[in-house]
Parts: sequence; C-alpha cells; structure tokens
Amino acid sequence: MLSHLWACIRGPRVYRIFTPGETELSHPYAPNPLEQGTQQVIKGVSILANIGLYMSPFVLLYLHKRDYTLEMACVTVAKLTAGFTLLVLVCMVIRGIGRSLNPSYNTFLNAIIETNLMHNKTKNLTYSLLAKKYDCDFSAVPVTYKMDSSKPFSVPTSLVQNYLTVGGLVSHAFGRHLIYPGSIRLLQAAIGPYLDEGRNNLMVKNNAKRAKVLTIEENEIDTVFVDRRDRSTPIGDTLVLCCEGNAGFYEVGIVTTPVSAGYSVLGWNLPGFAYSTGLPFPDQVENAVDAVMQFAINSLGFTPDNILVYGWSIGGYPAAWLAKNYPDIRGLILDATFDHVLPLALPRMPGFMGGLVESTIKGHFNLNNGELAAKYYGPITIIRRKQDEIITIIEGDITTNRGNEVVEMILTSRYPELFSHHSAGTALKKYMHCSTDAQKENVLSAFNVNSEDIQPILNSFFDSGPAEFPSSLGKNNAAADNVRIVLYLATKILVDVEGGHPAPLDPSAFKQPWSVVDDASYVQVE
Repeated sequence: MLSHLWACIRGPRVYRIFTPGETELSHPYAPNPLEQGTQQVIKGVSILANIGLYMSPFVLLYLHKRDYTLEMACVTVAKLTAGFTLLVLVCMVIRGIGRSLNPSYNTFLNAIIETNLMHNKTKNLTYSLLAKKYDCDFSAVPVTYKMDSSKPFSVPTSLVQNYLTVGGLVSHAFGRHLIYPGSIRLLQAAIGPYLDEGRNNLMVKNNAKRAKVLTIEENEIDTVFVDRRDRSTPIGDTLVLCCEGNAGFYEVGIVTTPVSAGYSVLGWNLPGFAYSTGLPFPDQVENAVDAVMQFAINSLGFTPDNILVYGWSIGGYPAAWLAKNYPDIRGLILDATFDHVLPLALPRMPGFMGGLVESTIKGHFNLNNGELAAKYYGPITIIRRKQDEIITIIEGDITTNRGNEVVEMILTSRYPELFSHHSAGTALKKYMHCSTDAQKENVLSAFNVNSEDIQPILNSFFDSGPAEFPSSLGKNNAAADNVRIVLYLATKILVDVEGGHPAPLDPSAFKQPWSVVDDASYVQVE
C-alpha cells in the first residue's frame, strides 16, 4: 500500500490517453479534485520560484536599500524557501492520494511497470508501449536511442569554463535567455498548453511517434517522428530533419511545413527547451543534433543520402553543423538564417556594452552559421524572407539581411576562381539587394544570364569527374563570363519568399535543393 502511494506521489503527470485502433485521441486524462487542486498549487509555486530567480538582482537591491545585512537576507530567503518547500511536499502527498484513488492513473502506473519490464528484458531501444498509449511527462518515457558513451568525451565547456569568467557569468545569467528565449521556464509554462496541443495534433493527424534520445553527455532530447515511407509517393522516403529557432519547439514549429509537403519528418527540441534536458550552449546543441542524426540512421533506418536537413533562424547553427559533419546528406535548407549572431546582437544592445557583448558571444555563443554552411559542398538552398524583421540590421531593408552574407560565403568557398575579379562580388551583391522579381530579372538581363548558355558550361566542367571543392571553375574565364556564372548559381541557391521572420513557410516553397550536377559526388579538398 505504501509503495503504491509512493509511486503515485513521485509519478509523472498524464495529459492525454490514446485508445489503440482509434484515429484520434480518446480523451484528455481526467484528474480528480485532489489531484487538480494540488497540481495548481504546485504549478503556482514553481512559477513564483522562477519569477523570484529572474527578479533576484532587483530583490537584493531592494533589501540593500532597506539596510538588510547579508545574514538577514539569507535568513529571509531560507524561511521563504522552507515554507514553500513544505507546502509543495504536502501538496505532492495529497496529489499522490488523489492519484491512488483514480483508476485511470493506476492503469497508467501499470503501463509504466509493463514498459520498463519489457524494456529491461529485451534491451530493445525502440518506441515504448507507454509513448503509444499516453501523452505524459517525458521523464516516464524510456530511452529510445543512446549515443555510444565509449567515445572520448569531456565535460562541456558550458558547464565549467563558462562560470569562470565575467563573460561566462553573463552568458548564463542573461545571454542565454536573450539568445534562446525558448529556454526560459516562465515562457515554457505560459505556452505549455499550446505545446501539448501541437504535440497531440502531430500524433493524431500524422501518427507521429515520440522518442527519447540520449546524448553523449546524457542530456535527454525530446523527438517526434512522422513516417511517410509507406506512401506510394517517393517523397515519403526522404527524411527531413528539422532544427528549430531560438523560441521554436517541434510541437508548433517548422515541422509542419515538410509534414504538409508529404515528407517523412524528424523534429527535436533543443537542450533546455520543453522536455529536453540540458542547456542550449553550442557544445550541447552539437551533441544533441548529432545524437538525433544517429537516431535517424541507426534506429529509423534512413541513410544520410536520403536525409534533408532543414534549419530555421538560429536553428541554422545545428543544421549547418550537421551538414558539415555529414557531407553525404541529400541537402541543406537554411530558412531565414544568418551568417553570425554577433552583427545582429550588437545593434540591439546599448553601445557601452559592445565589448562585453562581443567577448561573451565569441567565447560562449560563437554561432558561425555562415562559416559552417560554407564548409558543406552538397546541394543547398538559402530561403530569404522579404519582410524579415529579425535578421536584418535595418528593419525592412533587404540589403541588410544577413542571409545575403551566407550566400556570398557559400559561393566564394565553393568557387574562389569565379571571384578572382571584384566584378563578380559586386554583381552578386547587386542581385541580392533586389527585393522584387522584376528587379532581379533586370540584373540578370543586364549581364546576359540565361540557363541555356551556363548550365552546359557547368555540366561540361563537372562531367570530367567528381565535383571537388573548392573548385577551379572560372580559372581561365573572362571576368564577364564569371559574373554570369556567379549570378546563375545565385538564382539556384537563393530563394525569396513573402512574409516576415516567424511566418510559417508555405509547403509549396519547400523543395529539395538544386544540385550543380545531378548525382554528382562532392569531395572536400583541404
């Protein structure tokens, strides 16, 4: 009896219950009054605790003005902490009693026991029975895929060195919340119901499966997979691995675009976002997306050449990192992303903080999307939002869109000989500064750019063997010919769409990236 009560006290929450064989959720989990009331109190205390944490600098300043000594302040905080802790413990016990009297929760506990027994007996890290029957706290879901922990691994710098400098303290106290607001617990609590609803919609309408992926440092990454391989169309055999933005979650994020377009899709939440554990520092983000990629290959059965990587906004960082480290992927799509976070951060911060902002970002958030993307030599698409208000230095001015720099970095990295004369770079900027199709056509017409002439040149150059990058294409050409080739390549890489930064991408605009030559093999030349 006591063991059962203890299981109810420490057990996870349940949100909705699936009924096998049905195409939609049967009903949300119905807590009894004891559960519901105490859960609201626990949630309220949690919100107050988070508010207190974020407001602590102002509280300390207030206490200082009221002539509180450090000892007095500590005693006050200790009393408040003890009081709230006792309240939470009492509520947990009462909630546990309520759960023990609820037949639905008892059935859920039995499902946990059954899942764990099956998991321990078979050692088969596949989708759990629990995840198929219940939408519940992620802590209850067994690990579906685990990265090989035998590989050399050092403690992430974000957990050690970040605390040893002023920049490190700033990055943890403020920087992370400014760069990744999705990791703020208060925000997550506010949008929690929308996340639950979005996840349920994926499961109901698209038969999505939820899985827990364990990174090399044992962060738990929440993933969702929509399998379209049983469809008659070949597009379902391609997996789109989605990387969300700084306040994006797979439940309500970019996953919906490739799902609507008919692809198989794998979404995941960054460390520290929703149910994923850890913190969204670069090293942990890299380990997370690496684990998700290995999950796609080793558990879901996709080969890299059948995986498209799709990154939106700051999600361009893990997406570009993945492309650089898995060069055989089918392609990379970067949507509304930027070359580096620093040029965007500096104008948005007070001038006197410039030095601190620069040192903090370079030391702890070196999100060099453009540099990483330039080291990937496969098919790539850069999607630029015409009314993007986030990654432009001057809002509404497309010439200051930092996606322009990404395009230039990619082309100059792949084809340095095309840019041996400054006229090619000048013409490329002129093209990228166009905000309408008519303006683009005028530029292309002025330089006599047409596919009938240029595509045969590219085919002839690359037909001699594998496409080695950086390429010597254009080495012996006249400057005018190189300008034409650069502009033609830009038309294939850069795709403009209407809308602002957060606007959902229309599925019709989501297409597999163009390849310079079909079925070419790409070799990086160091």
